[in-house]
Amino acid sequence: MGYGRMAPSQDLDEDDVRTLIGRHLEWRGNPRLKVGNVKDKDNDTIIAEIVTVDGSLVSALKWTGIAGG
Repeated sequence: MGYGRMAPSQDLDEDDVRTLIGRHLEWRGNPRLKVGNVKDKDNDTIIAEIVTVDGSLVSALKWTGIAGG
């Protein structure tokens, strides 16, 4: 058995990704960052943005393999 966390495969939707990123940002403790737009790109990809409180883009994240494949 290797190191690191292992979790069962999950089907994630936009709300799940938004929640995961939001919780991570809260944990990091930077009150100037928040979750921006979260959209389906296709069946297996969700694009999520991290933005500042004034709406400036910080990062765009691509979540792949959403369908559990």
